[in-house]
Amino acid sequence: ADEQRLRGLLREIAQTPPGDDVLPARLGKSLMSAYEALQPPGRLGFLSILARQDVDLSTVRRSCQNLLAAEDDCRAAASLRARGALREALEPPSERIIGRLAQQPGGLRFLVAMRADLLSALAQRGPFAEAAPPSPSLSPPAAGS
Repeated sequence: ADEQRLRGLLREIAQTPPGDDVLPARLGKSLMSAYEALQPPGRLGFLSILARQDVDLSTVRRSCQNLLAAEDDCRAAASLRARGALREALEPPSERIIGRLAQQPGGLRFLVAMRADLLSALAQRGPFAEAAPPSPSLSPPAAGS
């Protein structure tokens, strides 16, 4: 339940249109509260989910096609719009989420604390730990696993 809720909040924050100040504030506060309520294994799972937020390849492909079509037709205004759409499509949702959280009251403090959690987890793994990414699950492993 926590995992689905956090995934939903991440998706909503990433999809919030630029210039909307109200929705990201409410969502950011909910996300920060939910993260702070997690235990360390859940926090690491959240960070793993955040890191895996990637661009939508179909949107990138469509933006590339629109840019090429505008360039082929020598339409300057359409080309500028298509370049902007391509830049936006190439920005990973994780970057948008972090940027929007940084703009919220207490957001930078939250991001610094998240970074400290990540550094702590990396330090516990040791310098020669296998480079496998952490489990994306927010729940601690079941006993005996």
